[in-house]
Amino acid sequence: MEHKRDNGHVDLPRFRMEQPVDPASVEMVTELLPGLSRGLVVINPHRYHSTIVSLARAGTIFSILRREVPGLAQEYYAQEMLYLRERLALIQSDVMEVPGERFDIYGNGQRVFVLKLRLIPELRELHEQAYEEVSRWLRRCGISTIGRFMEGVYGLHYSTPERFKPHVSLAKGMGKKRPPVEAKDIAVVLYPAKVVETRYARVHYHE
Repeated sequence: MEHKRDNGHVDLPRFRMEQPVDPASVEMVTELLPGLSRGLVVINPHRYHSTIVSLARAGTIFSILRREVPGLAQEYYAQEMLYLRERLALIQSDVMEVPGERFDIYGNGQRVFVLKLRLIPELRELHEQAYEEVSRWLRRCGISTIGRFMEGVYGLHYSTPERFKPHVSLAKGMGKKRPPVEAKDIAVVLYPAKVVETRYARVHYHE
């Protein structure tokens, strides 16, 4: 698929690599959610997933890349994102049963109720493969100091294999207090990884 272009704009592809969750493996958890907090909005269990790497904030990533590589063209960047999407799609993984570690809340404002997962060796290896592809992609774009660059990129999950924190977002609207439930004896079944496309991000030309 070619990137879309309009007068004065370029539409950058946005996507993420994720492992879908088997809804049946978290059925016990989803039954508890409605009673945890007033106003809590439970995410559709069929949309549950664990993100491996995300380029949802394509415009932000491009802006940071442009500062590091002056003159980087939007068209080239868009084509390189398509290259990265294809490379990530080639990574294969098996079904994994991953133990839950604990429940937590993320974010400001409308907080997100999440189940943090144990970083088992198979999950670590999958993320390391994806990270290597992202690193190779950044080098193609002209970035040499990969580690330093990725530390400052908001929206490129996750910065390094050492900081990878797998989790599943379960609901939104959680309060500030940590959830009053434990994640004992919970094991989440993750399906093989796949690349999921989201809507394009429109970036204006400033040549």
